[in-house]
Amino acid sequence: MSAALATIRQLEELGFNAWPALQTQLHEGWLFRFADGYTKRANSVNAWMPGETPIAALIDHAEAAYAARGARAIFRLTPLAPIELDAALEARGYLRLDDSLVQSTVLPSEAGRDDDVEIQRDVSAAWIAEYVACSGLRASDAPTLERMLRSIPAPVAFAALHIDGTAVAFGYAALERGHVGLFDIVSQRQARRRGFGLRVVRALMDWARQAGAYHAYLQVVAANGPARSLYAGLGFRTVYGYHYRVAPTSR
Repeated sequence: MSAALATIRQLEELGFNAWPALQTQLHEGWLFRFADGYTKRANSVNAWMPGETPIAALIDHAEAAYAARGARAIFRLTPLAPIELDAALEARGYLRLDDSLVQSTVLPSEAGRDDDVEIQRDVSAAWIAEYVACSGLRASDAPTLERMLRSIPAPVAFAALHIDGTAVAFGYAALERGHVGLFDIVSQRQARRRGFGLRVVRALMDWARQAGAYHAYLQVVAANGPARSLYAGLGFRTVYGYHYRVAPTSR
């Protein structure tokens, strides 16, 4: 295995652990993830160590597995997936969505403490409620989100920034093997472009540095220019990209 593929596999493994599905199934080197439909990341087929399963048979198996749960099949395609899979999915009418980037950086020796950013080691009902309201999620997604966050096996930190008593930005981090993953960085719509998200990211990086981490990684939608600029300013650089293929509604 090349060094590049080894790095990708490591970051994929860390990301799976930091954003756990409610159920997972290994199928001939492919990882099937299920989480009651909450996010494509936790409800998709992912290449892990693909064997020699014929592409058509893999797609058929995925469609049956997700249909049994009342869902459309979704494939998350990273460089670990065979290139012919993307073309096969396109030929079946699968839609390409959410081109994204996995980025990483070395943590600075002093990330900078921010006393206004509250860090919790355990997710609370209040954090979940405020995060759901801030991010625009459906209230019905809250129980699934809470189950997923409570099942993270690594040390975690949940951050919230309040300004004048109002929650304006959130995020969480999971630390494993010297790497901290940064997830769900979000600011209130009316409070964006004011540096609040940056403050949350810096606070989580500081928490991770103090806990012994030396690298940080994250996932960002490629079309999200403001977020990419924010992360570039913190030294994040792209390691690899991925995108989703979602089965057409007629299936």
